[in-house]
Amino acid sequence: MATLSISYHDIGFACGEMAAEILLNGADVSKMEVRFAPQFTKEFNAELCAALGITPPADYVAIA
Repeated sequence: MATLSISYHDIGFACGEMAAEILLNGADVSKMEVRFAPQFTKEFNAELCAALGITPPADYVAIA
């Protein structure tokens, strides 16, 4: 009924940056830090919440 939605564009961009570090600068992939989504959106299913009588937190947005 609720999720933290990530931007696959942002994830792909970060992946490209990491690939460039490996391919252009010879970075050791085994020593690279794990990267996470820099931003996320709190979303909820409005129809399901209404059917269950649940009020989501104010900082969540309805999934379009």
